[in-house]
Amino acid sequence: MTRLLTSLTLIALLAVGCNSSDAEKATDLTANNAQTAAANTPDKSTETTKAVKDASGDAGTRDNPIPLGETVTMGEWEVTIVGSEIPATETIRGDNPYMPEPTEGAEWVTVELTATYTGDEEPTSFVTGPLLHLVGATNKELQTLCVPPVGTELPIADDVFKGGTITGNQCFEGAAADLEGLVGYLDNPFEFPDDSTIFVAIR
Repeated sequence: MTRLLTSLTLIALLAVGCNSSDAEKATDLTANNAQTAAANTPDKSTETTKAVKDASGDAGTRDNPIPLGETVTMGEWEVTIVGSEIPATETIRGDNPYMPEPTEGAEWVTVELTATYTGDEEPTSFVTGPLLHLVGATNKELQTLCVPPVGTELPIADDVFKGGTITGNQCFEGAAADLEGLVGYLDNPFEFPDDSTIFVAIR
C-alpha cells in the first residue's frame, strides 16, 4: 500500500512538472512571437521624416541647401532641380515678343526641375505635389508672373501614374537685387506641416 501511494505521488509530481514545463515553453513562445512581430512592424515615423532627404543634419537649410542635381523626397514625389537661367528675361522675350515686360527693376528667372510620382493613387498630377518657391536678398518670395518659353513649361496638370516623371521649367519674377543670392525652397501643403520646408540650390 505504501509503495502504491509513493508511486501515485511520483506520478502526480511528474504531471505537475510537465505542466509547469509546458507553461514555461508557452510563455517563452509567446514572448518570442511578440518580439518577432515588433521587429517586423514598419516604423511609420521614418516615412514622414523621409521628406528630408536628407534634411537631416544641416542639409536643406537656407544656408546649406540641398545641392543642385540631388533628389529630394517629399510625400509621394521625388523632385530634382536640374538647372536655372538667371536672368531669363531676354530668352523669354525672344521666344514671345508679345509677353509684357517684367515689372520695372525686375527680371525673370526660369528653373528646370523633374518630378517623379511614387504613390499608389493613380492617376494624379503635380498640382497637389510639392511647390517650388524662390527667395533672394530682399527676403521676399518671388512671384510667378511670367511664362517659360513655349514647350518648356512644367506640365503640372498632366496625369501621372506611379513611376511617371515630368520635366519642365517654372518662371519667376524678382527684383534685380535678388538674383545674386537666389535659392529655392520646396514645401507641400497637401502632405506636410509648414515646418517641412526644404531649401534647394538652383545653380
